[in-house]
Amino acid sequence: MSDEDLSLEQQYAEYGKGRYNSLGLPVDSFADPSLQYPKYSNEPSVNRAARGDEINNLDIKLNQPEVPTDVLQTIAAQYQRVKIDQTPSGHVFELNDTPGGERILMKHNTGAGYDIRPDGTIVCNSKTDSVNIVGADYNLTVGGDGKITYYGNLDLNVTGDLNMTVGGNFIFKVKGSVLGNVLGSVTTKVIGNVRETVKGIYQSMRLGKTLQITLGGFSNYVKGNYKQLVHGEGSYNHKSGVSITGEADLDIAANSVNMAARSMSVFGDTGTIGGENIIMYNYNMHTKKTVFSETMNTTAAYGTTFHGSLNGTARGAIQAALAGGLGGGSVGTVRSDSTAVDTTATVLPTGALMNDYLDGSSKGVKKVSVDEDDGIARSIDLSLDNGNVTDRELDPREVRARMKDPANLDNPDFTSNQISSGSLSPGFANTAPPNVARVVTTQSTTNVGHTHIGPTRDYTSRKYEQSVGSTKGGIWTFTPDPKYNPNNMTEITSKTALHRNIKIARFLGGYGDAHNLNHITSLDEKKQIARNLSIHTSVLATFNILSSFNGYNLVVAEGLYKPYAGETITPNSVLDYRKTGRAIVYELYQNSTGKESIDKLFEFAEYLKDSFDYQELSLRYDNFDPRDPEKKAQLVVIIPEIPESYTANYDRKLTTYYNEKIQSDEALVELV
Repeated sequence: MSDEDLSLEQQYAEYGKGRYNSLGLPVDSFADPSLQYPKYSNEPSVNRAARGDEINNLDIKLNQPEVPTDVLQTIAAQYQRVKIDQTPSGHVFELNDTPGGERILMKHNTGAGYDIRPDGTIVCNSKTDSVNIVGADYNLTVGGDGKITYYGNLDLNVTGDLNMTVGGNFIFKVKGSVLGNVLGSVTTKVIGNVRETVKGIYQSMRLGKTLQITLGGFSNYVKGNYKQLVHGEGSYNHKSGVSITGEADLDIAANSVNMAARSMSVFGDTGTIGGENIIMYNYNMHTKKTVFSETMNTTAAYGTTFHGSLNGTARGAIQAALAGGLGGGSVGTVRSDSTAVDTTATVLPTGALMNDYLDGSSKGVKKVSVDEDDGIARSIDLSLDNGNVTDRELDPREVRARMKDPANLDNPDFTSNQISSGSLSPGFANTAPPNVARVVTTQSTTNVGHTHIGPTRDYTSRKYEQSVGSTKGGIWTFTPDPKYNPNNMTEITSKTALHRNIKIARFLGGYGDAHNLNHITSLDEKKQIARNLSIHTSVLATFNILSSFNGYNLVVAEGLYKPYAGETITPNSVLDYRKTGRAIVYELYQNSTGKESIDKLFEFAEYLKDSFDYQELSLRYDNFDPRDPEKKAQLVVIIPEIPESYTANYDRKLTTYYNEKIQSDEALVELV
């Protein structure tokens, strides 16, 4: 038990009255021996919030950007209309009947707690974990809209059925992959249309049978090659006609080919029909040149000229010989056959006729043209239109992220296409900054508070004292918590914790430009990224404990970057540093309005200037978004590459940009 827990009489008994009084503690039995009370000096001892001089609020630092959440109490309490109990450590319980400010507040000294607002709104704020356990059924009814944001990962486990009913559209956008493992069946019924666009390879594997029934038409257009392999038998049947054409060759081969038709035409300008053991049956045969045959069995033969040995000619020669007295013998009677000639014929397939048939008739070769000008492909793969910066459509936030590389900023194909698609303001090239307000340089005088970032700086002894800014480079060592040291890890994923409340996922799903770790396969490379991001966790962790930023939300707008395959990244650019987690882009929002707070962002940058080790702190202002003409501001924090020793050289450089054009290379400038 501590001295604070002992009564005055007990402490007299424990230490003796003389010794206890020698400590300078009051002997008044109504005074507080611990000196914790009275709480205030030279003012009433009544709680300041109860007098209306202060307003108790939860310390809320997280919110959804662009979503107004007005949860701060702004009406001061009226004396005697409020009851406030506050413990020495800062726990607060408030019952407030002030007109217009009625509330019930239970606040932990960390800023967590519950706040029941005047209109009945209930605000629950947890500074770390939140656990909600329901032993039976759980029903949640929301009368209006809803939005859920996880700055980390989300696992949803349902041991029973998961039923979803959507009255409108069901829309989802995935920056990574979609992986599914279904142990049962999948049944989908679509009343409307189905449209599927795949930029890469489409692969489907089935171990069972495939049945496809199409009651309407079926069209299949292939620009490249088409191959179909069937291990078993095949059946190809049509109720109506079938047309198979090829602008080049058409090859049909099999050990046995059967073709049958009630009417058949096989013709060509050149080529071969038949084989060594082919038996041919036909009605009339029209041969333009020679017929070669070992034997010929015919009823009648007609010809203009005969060459060779004919039986009729031989007999005539014998008769002539007898008449000339050259020999004897009898000569048989020469017979004459009057069988009529059948002249039935069609049309001789000449070269000219074949050209007309193949190139000009409805039964000829069909001219095939599938996306000859790549119009369809370019509507899906936007690489060429975007100057090889990206292959897809970008929203204004994603465009802003890519403009932080000089190669993209000066890429006319990229910028002109983004302007035409409505994702970039036509005035993006304007380099004239607006008015200048505050300026912070290395010589600025700042207030150093009692909270600090990292273990290498100790500002606790200089609470609120004035000190000259010392923004100078040097070599410093960051000492990570062994529990979160990537050097000790054997696996690094998006769920890997780098801080008590911060996982790697916080730096992947950037609010303005989200990417993932899927393209990183080397563990050593992942460790390097994790070490770099470990330094950035101090930025978020420190923001969360600064009371001056209560009601504001610091958001990772642009985290780890995955370049497009054809993109050229400028060395030492923000995109280059983002590839390895060295650069993180932050935005700051006011919870009550959901809008960016440029003045508070400047104040946070000013705080980091003297309280954080960095390679470069950069304020970036722009008017890139055509949908919102108001100036936007971001804070880019760049750190050196962190080795396994965590000892690195920090340049501590200050810069300010407007529309990605340098305005100052030695100061943080507030542009208003």
